[in-house]
Amino acid sequence: MDSAGSIIPKSYRRQSHNETLGYVQCTAPDHPRVSRPNFTRQVLTYDYVGFLSLERLDPTHTPLYLTFAFCVLHFLVFEVRSSPRPFAPIPRLTCILADNQVWRLPNAAADLPTYDYIVNACTEAGFNRNGVCIQVAGKPSLWVKYGDDYVMRGEGRTQAYVAQIVNADPASVVRVPDVCLGFSRGGRGYIVMDYVHGKTIDNRKSPTGNYYEKDVEAAAAAVKQLIDVKMPADTAPGPVGGGLIGHDFFVDCLSDCKYSTVGQLQAQVNEVLRIQGQGLRVDFQTETANGLILCPSDLHASNFIIDDEEKLWAIDFGRTCFLPPSFMSFSLKRSWDVFVHCVAQRLQYPRSANLYAVSLASGLMLVCGNNALGK
Repeated sequence: MDSAGSIIPKSYRRQSHNETLGYVQCTAPDHPRVSRPNFTRQVLTYDYVGFLSLERLDPTHTPLYLTFAFCVLHFLVFEVRSSPRPFAPIPRLTCILADNQVWRLPNAAADLPTYDYIVNACTEAGFNRNGVCIQVAGKPSLWVKYGDDYVMRGEGRTQAYVAQIVNADPASVVRVPDVCLGFSRGGRGYIVMDYVHGKTIDNRKSPTGNYYEKDVEAAAAAVKQLIDVKMPADTAPGPVGGGLIGHDFFVDCLSDCKYSTVGQLQAQVNEVLRIQGQGLRVDFQTETANGLILCPSDLHASNFIIDDEEKLWAIDFGRTCFLPPSFMSFSLKRSWDVFVHCVAQRLQYPRSANLYAVSLASGLMLVCGNNALGK
């Protein structure tokens, strides 16, 4: 243990693709030293070393065996093994990485806190929620959404791209919070965006629990404008910059792989339909001749905010990707959400010729619990 209280490997030796680590020791106040003999872990390579620090939670500590492995994914993978005593209090583990990976450059005009401040605020809030408000000069100024890095990157880039388009249009009926900063640390992604003062449509319901007509009309107009945002036909389906597809077509609303082309996505869906056995096929190539459309598939009333000036804002781009029109038709026609039905009735989005086949494929994947079905 070094003077700062970090636990570090005493030695390591490169052996082809194996790393042999020496004794790993840890101590805690009022607790004897614990050590574990040499061990070997298979690895490929590593880019930098991370450290683990111990913070005391309780005067009584249980021994920990800490197994270190260096990974090509730019963060430290570790394993914790406690003593046989069940439910014994243990020290809190904090992962401190060498640097941040910035994938959305900071907005020079924004009054941003430090990276450490942002990460600590999210850590204190806990990971059972996906956002925290950060105040500047005592007033809510920023909203930070955080979660798994591989999801946050795509979501943040898509939101930034759409915000740049709709916010620059004076005639726009919808606004999107500007992304001031996007970065990753330790497998977590952080999207720092402008804070919107207002209430969600879900929180503006009447005393009887109904949605106000003007709110539903505003949301329908917003969705219509968002759908008009397009990408070229040869763009990889998914979020801006590539990534996993967030959409209710997939099990748990998230694909388990990236699709490089629309043809690749079409091939999998058609293979699922072949397994299903009704002889149906989809044709995404034809309907994307004019490009992929922005598909906001999570149209819950809580994802629309009416601000203090009665302007509507679209938030939460986790399930918003560029996809064939069939997927927008699926989200509008196959949802059980009352608000989505209200929006769909006013939007009058054309029913896709592929809708029935897409619904069958999605249903079979859901029953099998397998997004890789047909690949």
